[in-house]
Parts: sequence; C-alpha cells; structure tokens
Amino acid sequence: MGNILFLSGLMLTIGLKSTLHFFAKPKNYKVDIMNILHFLFCLFGLKGFEAVYM
Repeated sequence: MGNILFLSGLMLTIGLKSTLHFFAKPKNYKVDIMNILHFLFCLFGLKGFEAVYM
C-alpha cells in the first residue's frame, strides 16, 4: 500500500511522463520486466515465483 501511495504522489508531483522516464531507463529494461512480472504474480497469488526471482 505504501509503494502505491509513493508512486501516485510522485506522479502528482512531477507528472506521469517524468515518473515513467525516471523509473524506466533503457539500460534497466530487464530489471523493469522482472519487477512487473513479480508484481503481477504476487497480485494474482501465483506462488513459487519468489524463489526464482530471489
């Protein structure tokens, strides 16, 4: 819950485009993909991915 509030506050402060530019740097695309997958797997309750991710 705290992460969602942090991101929404950041978006309201500096804007959506600047927030996406800050977090989605081209050299970190592999990490971004893994973080998105991890978030989706946790959101939908798929277990076992945490061991692969860590």
